[in-house]
Amino acid sequence: MAGHVRKKLDKVVVDVDWQCAFPAANVEVLSQHGSDHNPLFISCPKFQIKRSKIFQFQAAWMSHPDYESLVTSTWNNSRGDVVFKLVKIREQSIIFNKDVFGNIFKKKKRLEAHIKGVH
Repeated sequence: MAGHVRKKLDKVVVDVDWQCAFPAANVEVLSQHGSDHNPLFISCPKFQIKRSKIFQFQAAWMSHPDYESLVTSTWNNSRGDVVFKLVKIREQSIIFNKDVFGNIFKKKKRLEAHIKGVH
């Protein structure tokens, strides 16, 4: 035998979701006398996660004569699996909403303000 070998075996294992949720986490190995294991201190500094807006399909888009063709052409012209095609449709729908259809919630507020002004 070459001699006494000491290795630290105390570890922290996380998955990608945990790492994404706590990107600033830090692990510190604390010393423990009388044991071959060391406690691990995990700290997660306070931070604010900036989340992108969740995509919401607007049923009102279906009433626009150009929306169905946008979905069909995006699907047919996108290469890749179903997930990739759906991502492309989401991207095109967001552009469509902004440039063509418009924000229905802003339109609704303007119409309500106009109606109140008439009354």
